[in-house]
Order: sequence, then structure tokens, then C-alpha cells
Amino acid sequence: MTIKENKKKLSFVLYQEEKAPQIFEIKKNILKFLIVAFPILALLFLTTIVTGTLYFRKIKTFAERQESQTLKDLKIKNALFLKKENEYKRIAKKLQQKLATAPSRGLGGLALFKATNGQIDLSMKSPIVLDSIRAKKVGNKVQFNFNLKNKREDGKKVSGYLFVITKSGNTLRVFPRDSITRNEFQIPFNKGESFGFSRFRPVKATFPLPKGVKSMSFKVLVFSKIGDLVFQEIVTKKVRN
Repeated sequence: MTIKENKKKLSFVLYQEEKAPQIFEIKKNILKFLIVAFPILALLFLTTIVTGTLYFRKIKTFAERQESQTLKDLKIKNALFLKKENEYKRIAKKLQQKLATAPSRGLGGLALFKATNGQIDLSMKSPIVLDSIRAKKVGNKVQFNFNLKNKREDGKKVSGYLFVITKSGNTLRVFPRDSITRNEFQIPFNKGESFGFSRFRPVKATFPLPKGVKSMSFKVLVFSKIGDLVFQEIVTKKVRN
């Protein structure tokens, strides 16, 4: 094959056996473009492939990590759900045992509360003590603040229902406010403020403040999840500004 050169074109003469020679011409600019462009295009193509591969690999890794974290979160939630389910089963079993016993006579002086079958007073061996007690005047109300503190050495969780009662003249007031309904004269034990804690649990109960009163008495009552009385204490505190 012979190449003839001129200023603008390159000519190629192709010799083949038993055939007349063939002449091909191509512009120099086109040839230069092909010589330069093909490597660049090939490089861009390879770069795109490598970049795309790395990008999709990162996406895959991220998705796998997210999936792993999601599975981990689901396992934790499932474990908490099973723990709650076991706790509810244990409470239900105790309630069944109580319902199988003879009707209770109630808790003596706590006639304000509706008695349940098998209800007993466990307050003499209560796992709860009161801590950080204070009564504070807030406008025309008194805010009674305290902590329920767990005194169990093993830190086993304490749970139940809380009531705070105070009396002003002939008026008896109960916290939570919605624990007494209009059609009921006695309070079900499970109408109290529900709680569960291992160390301590802050409580904030608000009542109207009678005029001229400088100190008030509050009765704190705690029932277990199955209705037993587990704590009762009367606290008298000076109302501070």
C-alpha cells in the first residue's frame, strides 16, 4: 500500500492481486480528528464505566448497611415488644388469680376507691419512697412536686397507678383530675396516673390554692397494676412562693 501526500489530502493506493489498483483519499483534518478523537472517546467511555461501577457499588454498600441497621432496629423493637407482652401476661395471670378468690372487703379507710377482688394492702413493705418534696405557689394554684424513688436494691422496675388527694374545707380534690367521673362515686384504681420506672419518677400535681392557706396536706397513694395498695403517705408542706 502506497501513501501519497499533498497539502490538504492523503491518498491511499490499494493494490490487490488480479485487480486494478484503487485510490482512496481522506482529508488530513478528518484523519487527525479520528486519530485524536477515538482515544479520547475510548478514555471517556472507560472512565464512565469505572465511575458508574464505583457509584453503583457504593449505592449497594449503603443499601446493605441501611438494611442491616433496619433489621437491627426491628430486632430491638421486637425484643421490647416481647418484654411488654410477657409483662402483660404476668399481670393478666395475677388478675385471674385475684378474680378466683373471694370478694375483698376493700382497704378500710380508702372508701373513696372502688374495691377489687383479692385486693390487699402491701404499703407496709412498699418499694417506694418520696423524695424532693415541695409545694410551690403558682398564681392562684399550688404545685405539689415530688419524686417517686425506687428503694429496691436490685433496681427492679416499679409500675402502677398514682393518686394525690388534698382537702380544703369540705372539698376533696384528686389528682389526676379526670379520675372521678360524673356517674361514679368511687374511683377505680386504674384511673390514676400510669407510671413505670427503675430509679425515680418525677411527679407534678396542681390544685387550686385556698385563700389565706400557708400550708397544705397531701395524701399520696400508689396502686399496683393489679390493684393492690403498694404505697400511701400523708405529707404536710408549707406553700412557698
